[in-house]
Amino acid sequence: PLHLRYHRQAQGRRPVPRAVYAVASMFAYEMEIRPESRMLILMPLTHSAPLNLCLLGATYAGAASVLVDFTPQNLVQLAAQEKTTHFFGAPVAFLLAAQLPNLAGYDLSSMKYWIYGGAPMSREAVLKVRQVFPGQFVGVYGLTEAGPNGVALYSHEHDDKAGSLGRYGTVNSVLRVVDEQGRDVGPGEAGEIIIKCASLMDGYYKNPEATAETLKDGWLYTGDVAQVDEDGYLWILDRKKDMIISGGVNIYPKEIEDVLTRHPGIADAAVIGVPHPEWGETVKAVLVAKGEPPAPEELQAFCSQYLAKFKIPKIIEYVEMIPRNASGKILKHILREQAKQKAN
Repeated sequence: PLHLRYHRQAQGRRPVPRAVYAVASMFAYEMEIRPESRMLILMPLTHSAPLNLCLLGATYAGAASVLVDFTPQNLVQLAAQEKTTHFFGAPVAFLLAAQLPNLAGYDLSSMKYWIYGGAPMSREAVLKVRQVFPGQFVGVYGLTEAGPNGVALYSHEHDDKAGSLGRYGTVNSVLRVVDEQGRDVGPGEAGEIIIKCASLMDGYYKNPEATAETLKDGWLYTGDVAQVDEDGYLWILDRKKDMIISGGVNIYPKEIEDVLTRHPGIADAAVIGVPHPEWGETVKAVLVAKGEPPAPEELQAFCSQYLAKFKIPKIIEYVEMIPRNASGKILKHILREQAKQKAN
């Protein structure tokens, strides 16, 4: 058996894992990818979904793939020019492309499936993009550790359930939402999403502690907290590890907090994700200054020396004290609630 099935950071050649081919074939089946199909891929192949679902799914079906860097213009121009049939992207890709002033000049009639992932899409956003993008609209949720595999929200479900992850697991996958004791939660109750599927990873490379924390009794514990509604649909509430998802990209607050506290004018820092109409979430920094608060532009310039552009806080707020519990952990749910109240 092939024990080391997938090692994304490894250099050099690796055999293509059988589990990944299984996911690719399932994706091709569910999204009706045929030899005559044409897949448009604008996301980096360092992301699991563009690589394992889109590129390998198209390759499995014998279909062509069109790969180029993302811009809103590239999306519509190449879809029309190359007569593509399938596209996968983060919600922000659709929202930005929908705002192009010359959109009506592109023939997108060849498109059959518009697939989004990395973050849910609100009902308002779905209604907006559906007006300009013909074809079926499908949302997918999954993790690299699962192949990626998980759950899908199909086109006909968006009218009533846009914003949810979906109800049924994709082929050969099962999802549950459980409490701290591993028991299934009832409708309206919060719990962690766990996944069991044929493409589940063997573990994290040379990290048995993280493997034991994530894989339990054959289930993958995602760290994503969700509710199940009366109809069985999953709705993301929060992330156990406070990860921010902006434009389908995962951002870890601690990395940003560590950079901010290096600045000589900052005494304490907390970073959270706040809602953004296009990117899903954007980065907000809540700071305690040592004296006169540094200007936001100064802090952003400082961060740019150490962080990628998409990680630099777009919103900066100064407070007298950051809420923490007795063990010193930042109470980020309080900060998020405060940000929500201010936004309203």
